[in-house]
Amino acid sequence: MISKNQNIVQYLRHKLRFFNSNIFIISFLFIATMLRFRNLGHQTIHYWDELFHAIVSRNLMKHFLMPTLYDQPYLPYDYTNWTQNYIWLHKPPIPLWQIAISYHLFGVNTFALRLPSAIFSILAVFITYMIGSELYDKKVGFIAAFLQAVNPLMMNLVHGYVFSDHIDIALVFWVELSCFLLIKGIKTGKTKYYIWSGVAQGLGYLSKSYLCLICFGLAVVMFILSRTGILKSQRANINIRKVMAQLLFSILVASPWVIFCLIKYTKEFTQENKMVMAHLYTEVEIWEKPWDCHLFEYMPAHYPYWYLIIFVSFLFLLVFALRYRTLGDLYTLIWIVGVLIPLSISVSKVPAGTDIATPALLISFASVFLRIIRGDYRISTVSYFAMFFSLFFLSQWPIRLSEGLKETTLSGIASITIIENISPSLYTNAWIIYQFLCYVAALFPFALIYIILRKLHRYSWIEIYVRLFKVLIAIMAIVLVYPLAMESVKVTDKKPVSYDDYNSDSYYMEGFKDTGYFIKDNLPTNSAILLETSIEYDCHYLMFFADRSTYQLVTGSNVATTPKNEPSITTIKDNGGIPYLVSVKDYNYPCAYKSLVRPYYRVYSLK
Repeated sequence: MISKNQNIVQYLRHKLRFFNSNIFIISFLFIATMLRFRNLGHQTIHYWDELFHAIVSRNLMKHFLMPTLYDQPYLPYDYTNWTQNYIWLHKPPIPLWQIAISYHLFGVNTFALRLPSAIFSILAVFITYMIGSELYDKKVGFIAAFLQAVNPLMMNLVHGYVFSDHIDIALVFWVELSCFLLIKGIKTGKTKYYIWSGVAQGLGYLSKSYLCLICFGLAVVMFILSRTGILKSQRANINIRKVMAQLLFSILVASPWVIFCLIKYTKEFTQENKMVMAHLYTEVEIWEKPWDCHLFEYMPAHYPYWYLIIFVSFLFLLVFALRYRTLGDLYTLIWIVGVLIPLSISVSKVPAGTDIATPALLISFASVFLRIIRGDYRISTVSYFAMFFSLFFLSQWPIRLSEGLKETTLSGIASITIIENISPSLYTNAWIIYQFLCYVAALFPFALIYIILRKLHRYSWIEIYVRLFKVLIAIMAIVLVYPLAMESVKVTDKKPVSYDDYNSDSYYMEGFKDTGYFIKDNLPTNSAILLETSIEYDCHYLMFFADRSTYQLVTGSNVATTPKNEPSITTIKDNGGIPYLVSVKDYNYPCAYKSLVRPYYRVYSLK
């Protein structure tokens, strides 16, 4: 009995020490992530793709296993067109179910629409901390997690400004969780971690299909490395049986939904699966891009002010991984490369494709940064310092390089057409080459001083020289966090409700909301709305607020009775719908409502 009590006391002491050592880090990260809630409920619902997710999730409240866009299809539809479809399988169900549950708890509004994104992105930050702590130490985990907390890409996804908003947030969360559990499995050898990693990977598939397979790819490569002797210490902890257990449980989690869709929604599921695979070998919609698009066009926008730092840190990690072959370096490197290579090979590339590599890229920076600060890598320290030093002259330093020099350099780069042939996106984003040239220019004098001191055998001076650089690197890194964080703050700035990316004169969110709420509260559930507009996506905005199937109606301005004579009205009636017209024009039809909010829609009965 005494022994048992002693064990309990020791257990409680261990947990208390763990809590005390993590309480500051957890509190700081929690405060940093609270920025996500600033103006989270803003009214600017973006058409790509937030509006579609908002509508489908609302419909899922009525029938949880039947995702629909047009909940009642009164007019013919093309099941291959995901923007006008009835059964909507363009995205897997888990993120949409999460939004539907949020709607159920907090009502159908923009705050409830984005709340799951805020919650899961916060959880992802803490998983990044745990991954960094497992692969390296708590300081690496903290730095990477903090940078993820203020990452503009993640903030844009949470607030719906970058598609696929919550879909990608859910994917990042489940991929990170699967990767974390895989690390635990590799370090401990316990099969249960491989099983749970597979479960998380299966949930990742149900968030955004095949991109989650980076986790399985990591397991396979780590198994190969353990068998080739590169990771001898992990040989006993990973084997083919455990890797297959991860895959098996992924399949077990994902297969019920896949089988259900194949049986119930065969043609829709088959079509969407074809479209997912088509990204690899053909242009899908408008997304055919050069091979280097992710590297030199999309990713720089994900890490403003920090792209050169992230990119160079990855190159440092590559060298360290090849030289020292530690678990942390190899795992992080494979994670990054395993995302970038398939996306670079694919023909169609979407902007947020590399978001599942964001945690690994930030861990890469944090591990290299702290290794430089702590270690005795003298040449590396000089090189790393030159990078930060050059960025200060390009962004934060009071004495900046002249714009004339920049324009001259960019013009010179533009004349080197071979760059365009090798790396088209780098050629069109020549400022990256300019930053790299500034880095090399800054490196030259600092490296020269180091070489001179070494030739003169001034080793004590070299120690002072390198230590000074380490201090300055730390200071400049802290200062450069400010503009990065400000970019995230800008994302959360409240936009006016008439804010319009498409410059449409008819785009007034409050008008859609006011008219839509009237329709929802006063018209029959089998109402079919014909919105007279020249802008196709207007009907989806009205449909979200009205909770009625809404179709675009394009009519001639010189024929006042055109809407009444539309053939679609007969089709709607034949399919059990009651047609209503929404227009800004005055007609001699029975008017059910006149909105006092721009664009002053009228609701007419066409019975």
